[in-house]
Amino acid sequence: MNGYLFLTCFGTVWLVLGCFVAPLGRKLRWVPLSLLVIIAIALIYRGFAPNAYSTSAGGAAAWARIKGPFIAINVAQYFAIFLIVALAIRKNRRDLIYPLISATVGIHFLALAPIFTFPAYYLTGGLILCADGVSFIIGISYRRAFVCLVTGIILWGTALLTLGRL
Repeated sequence: MNGYLFLTCFGTVWLVLGCFVAPLGRKLRWVPLSLLVIIAIALIYRGFAPNAYSTSAGGAAAWARIKGPFIAINVAQYFAIFLIVALAIRKNRRDLIYPLISATVGIHFLALAPIFTFPAYYLTGGLILCADGVSFIIGISYRRAFVCLVTGIILWGTALLTLGRL
C-alpha cells in the first residue's frame, strides 16, 4: 500500500470520528458520513495505481533504505498513543485524548519528512500541531470534533499532494 492510501484511509478515520463526536443530530450525522464514504471510495480507488516504490529497482532500494526508520517512527508513535490514552484515562482527562493523539500524528509527520525527502510532511505536521493548539482555544465542547475534522482534512490534502510523487 502506498503513502497515498495510508493518508486517505487515516484521513477518513479522523473525519468519520469527527462526524460522530460533532454536536450534530442523529439524523443529520449521516449526511456528512455518506459524503465521506463516497469521497473515500474514490480516493482509495485512485490509490491503487502503481507507485514508485513498487515499480522500479530504484524504488525498491529506496524502500530498503527508509524501511527501518519508518518502522521505528511508527512504533514510537503507537507507543506514545498508548501512553496518552492510558495516562489520560488514569488522570481523568479524557478531553485531552484526541488533541494529544493528533499532536503525536503531527510530530510523526515531522519525523517522516526527512526520511521520505518530502517537505510537504513538514507542512502536514505543522498544520496538525497548529490545529491541536487552536483546539484548546475553542473549548472542550467542540475540541474533539474540531481536532478530528481538521486532522482528517489535512491528511486528505496531504494525500492529494502525494499524487504528484507517484
